[in-house]
Amino acid sequence: MKISAIRAFAFLHSLPCFFILLLLFLFFRAFFCSFVIRLKPDKEIGNVTENTGNWTFDGADEVDPHNNLIKGRGGAMFKEKLLIKSSGKTYIIVDESKLVSKLGSKYPIPVEVFPHALSHVENEIRLLGASKISLRLAEGKDGPVFTESGNFILDIHLSNIIPDLEQKLKAITGVIESGLFIGYDITVLMANR
Repeated sequence: MKISAIRAFAFLHSLPCFFILLLLFLFFRAFFCSFVIRLKPDKEIGNVTENTGNWTFDGADEVDPHNNLIKGRGGAMFKEKLLIKSSGKTYIIVDESKLVSKLGSKYPIPVEVFPHALSHVENEIRLLGASKISLRLAEGKDGPVFTESGNFILDIHLSNIIPDLEQKLKAITGVIESGLFIGYDITVLMANR
């Protein structure tokens, strides 16, 4: 879905100043800071996740009543989980369109897969009860979408997302990460329109 500059401006204009600052922070941290290498005062090189703040702001594609999430439609499941796991507190900012009664209602679950394991992973996911599995194709070019790490993304549809599905997906050899975030310590903030 493409958002015009006018729609983006109208959306930002309708938000309280606090949420605009949160969104700007979210954009900056998620896209520029997640793996920036920086020089520490004692001249050692370290990853920014070693010295993260006490909190992270992010968005989600779907949020259920128990604050479980589907994220990663942009293809950064691994980095998003790393940010949440390395932060003291995580705030997820969504509007009403992201709230669902059941995960998987609007979007499939994205799964990052090592390319050489694609067939094996598809077969294993079918055994978990997936009704549809599709390789995410790029828009505007031929071929699949590649993550920043050079992996493929499978979009999977399941009629029943069980509490341990995230662990079951992660246990499949060749799965790098999934877009399921079940049981994480997060706080959901509602953005006003």
